Amino acid sequence: MTRRPKKTRKKRAVLGLPDLRSIRAAAAAHSPLAHALIEWLYTNGQRASEPGLARIADVDLYNGTVMLTHLKGGLDPEPQPLSITCREALRMWIPQRTFAETAQHDYVFPSVNPGPCYPCDGQGKLVIKSRNKTKAA
Repeated sequence: MTRRPKKTRKKRAVLGLPDLRSIRAAAAAHSPLAHALIEWLYTNGQRASEPGLARIADVDLYNGTVMLTHLKGGLDPEPQPLSITCREALRMWIPQRTFAETAQHDYVFPSVNPGPCYPCDGQGKLVIKSRNKTKAA
C-alpha cells in the first residue's frame, strides 16, 4: 500500500502592524459605522457574519464587556472585555444608528435585511435543516 503525499498547506496571510493601523485609521475616517465594525471584528476576533448577531443588551459600555455570540458555539459563557478603542467606537456609533422601517432596532449593527448570514436559532448556534427534521449543530 502506497501512501499519498501530504498536502501542502498554504500559509495564511497575516496583516502587518502598519497595514492594520492603516485599515483602522481609514475606517475611523470613513464613518462611525465602519470604525465600530472594524474595531468589533478585530478586537473580538469575530468572523465577518458574527457582528450581525450582537444585540444592544449584550454590550455593557460602562463596564467594558460584551457577551459574544459565535456561530459555532453560541453565546460565550462569560462576558468578554472590550478594548478601549472598540468601546469608544461603539460609543460613537450606537447613538447615531439610523433605522429603515424593517431594520432590527435591538441589534448593535442593524440590517435592512434582518437575520444572520447563516440560519441560527437566535443564540448563534448554527441550525442544519435536513429532509426529515431540523437539528442544532
